[in-house]
Amino acid sequence: MGLRGIFSETYQLLTAPIAKVLDNWFESEPLKASLATDGLIGSTLGPHDGGTGYVLLHHVMGCLEGRKGAWAYVEGGMGAVSETLAKALRELGGEIFTESEVEKVTITNGKANGVQLKSGQAIQSKLVLSNATVRETLLNFVPAQTLDSSLLTQVKNIDYKSPVVKINVALSRIPNFAKTGDGTVQPHHRTSVHLNCETMEVLDAGHRDFVAGRVSTFPMIEMVIPSSLDKTLAPAGGHVALLFIQYAPYAVTVNWSQQQRNDFAQKGT
Repeated sequence: MGLRGIFSETYQLLTAPIAKVLDNWFESEPLKASLATDGLIGSTLGPHDGGTGYVLLHHVMGCLEGRKGAWAYVEGGMGAVSETLAKALRELGGEIFTESEVEKVTITNGKANGVQLKSGQAIQSKLVLSNATVRETLLNFVPAQTLDSSLLTQVKNIDYKSPVVKINVALSRIPNFAKTGDGTVQPHHRTSVHLNCETMEVLDAGHRDFVAGRVSTFPMIEMVIPSSLDKTLAPAGGHVALLFIQYAPYAVTVNWSQQQRNDFAQKGT
C-alpha cells in the first residue's frame, strides 16, 4: 500500500463514525456495540457521529509491558499515586501544605512568583504549577489584567461538560453474573464488563435521549472490578466496582436532589 492509501485509511479512521469503522471489520452486532463503547466513553458523541473512530483508537493504541491495548490498575488505588509523589517530594526536602486554599497566583513584572493563600499567608517561589483546570487557573487564580483578552476569550469557551456519571460501589462479594460461579474471582471479572450495549441501536437511543436533554433510559455502562487483581482495595471477601455510566446531561445532573442521585444509583447498579 502506498502513502496515499495509508493516508486515506488513516484519515477515515480519525474522522469516521465508530459504527462505520466497526461495520468494515465485524458482523456480530453485540461485538460491534461492545467495542463501540470505547469510541464513546467520556464523549458527548453518538455511534454515528464523526470522530468517534479516533476515540476508539485513542483507547487501544497504547501498550503495557508489550501488550497492545492493555490497561492497568495502580496497586493500592489512585491514592497510591498521590502518596508516592508526596513521599518523593518530602525526600527532596519539599513541604506540603494541606487545607490551605489558594486565593491567587502572585505576579510581578509579568512573571508568576508565588501564591497567596486565603489565610493571608504568601508563599514565594521561582515557579508556580497548577493542577487545576486551565479555566479554573486562569479565570480564578490569575489576575485578569495580566492576561491577553483573546486568551481569556478562548479559556472561557473551553467546554468541560461530560456525559458520564461515575459510581464507585463497595461489594460484599464478587458479582455472579451468570449464576454459575462459586464465589471466586473468574477471568471475566478482570475484564471490562459492558452493559446496555447489546446493539448499536441501544447506544444510539441512549445518545438521542442525551441530545434531547434527558438522562438515557438505558444508559451505557462500563464496569471494572480492580479488586479482582488488587487485594489491597477491599477487606477479605469484599470487592470494589467502578461504573462509568452515560449518557447524563450535566445541566440535568448538577441540579439533582440527593433522592434523585440515589434513584439513579439504584438504576445503574
